[in-house]
Amino acid sequence: MRARPGRYDLLGRRVVDAIPEARLIAFPDLGHSPQGQAPEVFHAALLAALATPR
Repeated sequence: MRARPGRYDLLGRRVVDAIPEARLIAFPDLGHSPQGQAPEVFHAALLAALATPR
């Protein structure tokens, strides 16, 4: 069976819609592992999200 990449642009939104109070932080220019591809961008977004009250 050939490997097929997932449609993360669609899957992420579906998962967030299914989980109460979930938030999606998308990185459209990065792939499946933004924390490894651009750790400085990922960490800045993570810290900003954690600092934002719900």
